[in-house]
Amino acid sequence: MFGRIARWGLAGVAVVAAVAWSLTIPLMASPDEPAQTFAVSAAAHGQFRTPFVEVPDLGKQSVVKVPRRLAQYDRYADCMAIDPTRDASCQYLQPLAETPEVEVRTQFGRYPPTYYLLVGLPSRAIDGTTSPRTMRTISALLVGAVFGVGLWLLARYHRSSYAVPAAAVALTPAVLALGGTVNASAFEVATAFAAWCGVACLASRDDLPRALCWWTTVSLSLLIVSRPVSPLWAAIILGVLMVHRGRDLVRERSIRWCLAPLAVAGAGWVAWTVAMGTPPLLGSPPDRTGLRPALGIIRRAVPERLTSLTGNFLGTHPPTWVPTVFAGALLALTLIALRANRRGLVTAGAVTLVCAVASTLLELGRYSQIGAWWQARYSMPLLVGVPLLLVTGLRWPLRRLAAGAIALGAVATQVLVIVWYVGRFR
Repeated sequence: MFGRIARWGLAGVAVVAAVAWSLTIPLMASPDEPAQTFAVSAAAHGQFRTPFVEVPDLGKQSVVKVPRRLAQYDRYADCMAIDPTRDASCQYLQPLAETPEVEVRTQFGRYPPTYYLLVGLPSRAIDGTTSPRTMRTISALLVGAVFGVGLWLLARYHRSSYAVPAAAVALTPAVLALGGTVNASAFEVATAFAAWCGVACLASRDDLPRALCWWTTVSLSLLIVSRPVSPLWAAIILGVLMVHRGRDLVRERSIRWCLAPLAVAGAGWVAWTVAMGTPPLLGSPPDRTGLRPALGIIRRAVPERLTSLTGNFLGTHPPTWVPTVFAGALLALTLIALRANRRGLVTAGAVTLVCAVASTLLELGRYSQIGAWWQARYSMPLLVGVPLLLVTGLRWPLRRLAAGAIALGAVATQVLVIVWYVGRFR
């Protein structure tokens, strides 16, 4: 466990990292960022039950009204997407008619509004939701703070010296870079990470600190209301918690109230879904026509998706040594767990398998309408917990030396990747 200054220092590093990435990635260069900013603006102005339109190869999208200045950013990064060798100097604002508001389309118009309100309301207070840079900064501060909560919990409550190094492996460049952009997936991943940190701490201890229980369940509650599919990830994380400490949580009457936020969040998600209609990416049964070809395409996409877990923006992957470093660190944690923490190894393997099965089934559910649509960031809420599970309850004689080497390698790689992307895009 760390001292008070070290704990707050770790939390601050997470915020600084998210802000650094927000300045590194060009505006609108993150996946779906234009549509995400439109959803933020719409939520800030109370546009929730928006009309749907059917878009070929994309499915249903919401029609919302946003300020003209913001709508001009719709194609802002297209020049870089078309030609991955170009830098941010090619970006330009889309010319539009001189009207105060413009109708645009976004697939996130009826998503749970938690993230969009947390980013949109402060943005509206500052500049009226016309500046994507303001939205990015607020989102980076929000998401970085949630990552910081997770690191603070590990530094305060976890019993193993490997906990913070394992978190450094979990927070790959792709995870933190996503946190520096406007994207509800970033909030989903951050709340999942904080929840995993709480679960790992509880699993490593014999007691049940009340503050730790509250932080864990609050993180899970925020995860539930972050995106349409988030309750599934929250249920899996909660299931792991119940496997490790479920009996103790039920026995301790003073701790039972910590579960109340989960009930409130779950009821809120259900009420929103019923009131607004089933979100477009849910509610369709798996398509059985052409199942084998679809599974083949999904299987062939796995290597690309795994590589994207360490970074992929506008088709630009970081150097090959970056995924090699993180894969090597994860392998080291796995080998250490094989020697001294087999229960954690089994749990981590089970979570990985569940993630693979769940993502495949969800992708098949819409495959006939929009093809292979799953992206690496959708799996991150579960995968960020794998390194933490590997070290839960871990005891090893060389823990300080090995843990320090893993943490140093991950952090140094993170910094070098930021420098590399600055050179690539600027």
